[in-house]
Amino acid sequence: MSVLNFRWPIDLALTVASHGWVQLAPWRWDPEAGRLARIERTGDRCSTVEVVQRTSCAVVITWEGLGAADETEILARVRRWLSADGNQRRQLPRCPMLRR
Repeated sequence: MSVLNFRWPIDLALTVASHGWVQLAPWRWDPEAGRLARIERTGDRCSTVEVVQRTSCAVVITWEGLGAADETEILARVRRWLSADGNQRRQLPRCPMLRR
């Protein structure tokens, strides 16, 4: 288990509701529990990674099947899921008209 803290507030349920990707496999959203999950592959192992809102500026991340050495990679992936890496410009499509 790990806690991912953000510099700004997020709403996990609102983020999930505002994107269609959560309706596609391998994503799973449990609205009753407020839990976002998916299976991630790290090296030759697979693990279910789950995220639950802890506070307005933090989520709790749990995983099975991976070790503590994989924590950095898991946190990076969850940041990417939630567009929380601080560099939103990288998220833009690579269209020349948008590179202003």
